[in-house]
Amino acid sequence: MISNHPSHRILIVFFLTLMFFLLAQTFSFAAKKDKQKDYVMTEVELQSELMSYADRFASIVTQALEDLEALKPQPQARQFILSVWAYSQSSVYTIAAEPNPQVGFLDMILVTTLWRMIYENNIRRTYDKSTEVLGDGFRQIFD
Repeated sequence: MISNHPSHRILIVFFLTLMFFLLAQTFSFAAKKDKQKDYVMTEVELQSELMSYADRFASIVTQALEDLEALKPQPQARQFILSVWAYSQSSVYTIAAEPNPQVGFLDMILVTTLWRMIYENNIRRTYDKSTEVLGDGFRQIFD
């Protein structure tokens, strides 16, 4: 039975207020945590990531080209690979500078996938084993 003594009432009010405050804080913390899960990248952040990816792509493909040059490939393989290198560099930088970064993101996935497929289905079969370093570069891009 609850007593009618004033000090007990104050204690009960204090306890209920404390419980209400702790409950409100718990829900507030949970709401903040849910908002973090729903984080969406801004267009500027996505554009920055696309530019970074284009730089990584360019450096990996350029390094693969330098490794290929060290292996002294056939002249026709060298000429074809240099044209592929120039076109791939141009395409990834053009895509990274796309005014709509969402479209650029999808285009970048498509272009890098297609370059790897072109290598695996055509370049590797057409030219000598020295082009394998280019394949290693394309595989590194996806890692």
